[in-house]
Amino acid sequence: RKANITMSARMPIFASAHRGQHLHKHQFKLPTTLNAYFEGSRIKGKDHRPRPMAITEIKPPFKIVDVNRDWTKLCGYTREEAVGSTLKEILQGPETNAIVAKDLIASLLQQSEGIAEHEAVLVNYRCDGRKFKNHVRVGRIENEAGETTHFIGLFEKLGDDDLSSISRDDLYANT
Repeated sequence: RKANITMSARMPIFASAHRGQHLHKHQFKLPTTLNAYFEGSRIKGKDHRPRPMAITEIKPPFKIVDVNRDWTKLCGYTREEAVGSTLKEILQGPETNAIVAKDLIASLLQQSEGIAEHEAVLVNYRCDGRKFKNHVRVGRIENEAGETTHFIGLFEKLGDDDLSSISRDDLYANT
């Protein structure tokens, strides 16, 4: 299942669309190829924590193509349950801010010049119904011709302490 696909140019950190603040300092970049995702889908940051990831189609409804083992542990779904579903269907619930989720997707679809990663904090729900705060980073994967072939998302469960320095207005997709 190898592909010769590369991701477009990335910026290291993206400021909030509303306040110009960073949600997090990233110590790692999104995978640059699908090969890297499939061969090494246990990416870890400098903190040595696993990075849950999902790959989706680029057209609505953005069905899941693959998830890694760390994503299944975070979200509680099996790979088989996730593939073919959408992140909206299986992770969103009553406290998920639909505007933030839509803004995150819109930022990917706009393909802003020089910006390939976007991020937001969402309330998501595990398979068992338990909610969690989720820092989501998303990007585009492009083939050698520069055409976007997939979207990739990295997920990080946040505790209340992780959000203490972020105002409610800053919990919007970064563009």
